[in-house]
Amino acid sequence: MTEPTTPRVLPHGSWPTPITSELVVRAAARLGEVGGDGDDVWWAEGRPSEGGRTALVRRSADGTTADLLPPPCNARTRVHEYGGGAWTVAGGTVWFTGYADQRLHRVEPGGEPVAVAPEPALPAGVRFADLRVTPDGAAVLAVRETHAASGAAADVVHEVVAGSTPRGWPSAGLGRWLHDAGGAHLPPRGLRRRRQSLRRRRPRRTGRRHALPRVAVPRRADRPVARER
Repeated sequence: MTEPTTPRVLPHGSWPTPITSELVVRAAARLGEVGGDGDDVWWAEGRPSEGGRTALVRRSADGTTADLLPPPCNARTRVHEYGGGAWTVAGGTVWFTGYADQRLHRVEPGGEPVAVAPEPALPAGVRFADLRVTPDGAAVLAVRETHAASGAAADVVHEVVAGSTPRGWPSAGLGRWLHDAGGAHLPPRGLRRRRQSLRRRRPRRTGRRHALPRVAVPRRADRPVARER
């Protein structure tokens, strides 16, 4: 029979424990933004043990996993300051927003990250989020947030932009709206109807006017024409 040990009196918070801070951080990885590309499954993985960076992980059909972004690459956007939709994948090619410079980057299969958006005059002043590749793979859509040198929130501009996937950027603007509008999601009927929905959107009044392009959308013959109010 083991003799009881004499209890030790220690100051509060100084008790020894086998659970170290390194052990806690190693088990605190956050998973999110799961997506599919063919037979592969992709997800974003926040890693506190690597400075909090967001890595991109691919699980192949055979069950093996691989990291796409080498440290210190960090797939994270600051659009609206809370981010979202910082990456997308199609045909094995990944597009992501780098946290350090907020520029759009592309990674070809087996390649290294390459910045495709031009470097802005204001560091991290042009940001990208809500990335989507069109169904035909010809273009990537994004929300682009442009900050002015004044730093005023009223001078921030949000746009839906598109860039050619083979060439990357510069981009063509598809529409502009206020800071509380939605993202660059594609509906089943395609991009042209999305552009029309942007034009009809009614943002809240803030004293600024944002002109959206007028886009002609073909109507079905069996559908009556709605009068424009």
